[in-house]
Amino acid sequence: MRTLEPECPRCGYDLGGEVARWGDSCPTTGTCSECGHGLEWADVFAPDRKICPGLVEHAVGVRQSIAWGLRTGIWMVVPWLFWRRVKLHHEVRPRKIVIALLACLAVVFAVDVCIECVVLAMTGIAAPTAAVSSRYTTSVAPGSRPQLMILNVVLFPFGRYVWEMNWTNLTSVVFKLSFFKSSQLTAPPVCSFMLMTGAWPLLLLALPVSRRMAKVRYVHIARAALYSLVTVVLLCMTFMIVKAVILGMEAVSGVLQVAGVRGYSLLRAPVIGWVAIGLLIWHAAWWHSAITTHWKLHRGNLVWFLLQVAVVLLAGVILLLASPLF
Repeated sequence: MRTLEPECPRCGYDLGGEVARWGDSCPTTGTCSECGHGLEWADVFAPDRKICPGLVEHAVGVRQSIAWGLRTGIWMVVPWLFWRRVKLHHEVRPRKIVIALLACLAVVFAVDVCIECVVLAMTGIAAPTAAVSSRYTTSVAPGSRPQLMILNVVLFPFGRYVWEMNWTNLTSVVFKLSFFKSSQLTAPPVCSFMLMTGAWPLLLLALPVSRRMAKVRYVHIARAALYSLVTVVLLCMTFMIVKAVILGMEAVSGVLQVAGVRGYSLLRAPVIGWVAIGLLIWHAAWWHSAITTHWKLHRGNLVWFLLQVAVVLLAGVILLLASPLF
C-alpha cells in the first residue's frame, strides 16, 4: 500500500523532517517552515481528507458528476463561499475540471442548435424570406438552400458555407470563418473579459513579485484558472438566452421577415456588453478570494491589488493597440 509523503498542501515543501522529530506523541497541527502555512496533520496523512464532497472534480460517475456539477456552480456564484469549502489539501484533478467545462459548452451548443432549428421551422425553411436567408447563408443555390441553412446553424458561430462564383464562372460552396468577425465578440467589454480571463494565471506565474510572495503550487493556480473559465460558459449561455428570446419574439410576431439581422443585433450587443462587465467584476472577486481566503497569502490584499492593476493595464494596452484609431 502506497504511503502518503508528508508535504505542505500550499507550497509542496517536504515535511518529512518535521515528522521525523516527533517523539512518543504527534501534534495535531503544525506549520510549514517554507511558506508559513498552518496545517492539520490529519489533512496531510488521511486519504479521505483529500476529497471535497460536492466538488465536481471529485465526482464519480455521470449522475454524481451532474449533481455535484450543479452544486459546484451554486458555490461559485459567491467566490468566498466556494473557497471556504474547497481547501488546499483537497486533491486537484485538472482533467476532470476540463471535462466538466467541455460538457457544459457542449450542452449550451446543442441547446443553441435546437433553438435555431425551431426558428427555421417556424419561419419556413422550405421557402425562406430574404431576411431569414441572410441570417444563415448567402447566395445559395435554390436546390441546396435548406440543407446549407441547417448546416450553417450547426457551424454557428465558427463559420458558414456560402455559394460563390469563381474565375471559371462556376459556383462552388466555400467555407468562411466568422468566429472572430462577430461584432459582439469584438466589442470592448467582451475583449476585456477574454483578456483578463487569461491574464490572471499568466501574471501569477510570470511576475517575479507574485512568485516570491505567493509560494503556491502550480496545481492550485491551475485549479483557480480552470474554474474561472466557467465565465466563458456563462457568456455563451447569455448569447443563447438572448438569441432565443429575441428570435422567438421575432418569429411569433413576424418582425424577423422585416427587420432581419439588424434588429436582432441591436438588441443583443448591449446585453452581452453588460454581462461581460459583470463577469469582469466577478473575476476580480474570484481571484481576491482565491488569494486571501483559499491560499491565505501573507499580504494577500497587496498581491491581489498589484495583479489587478497589471491585468487592467495589460488589457487596456492590448485593446488600444488593436483599436483602428491607434
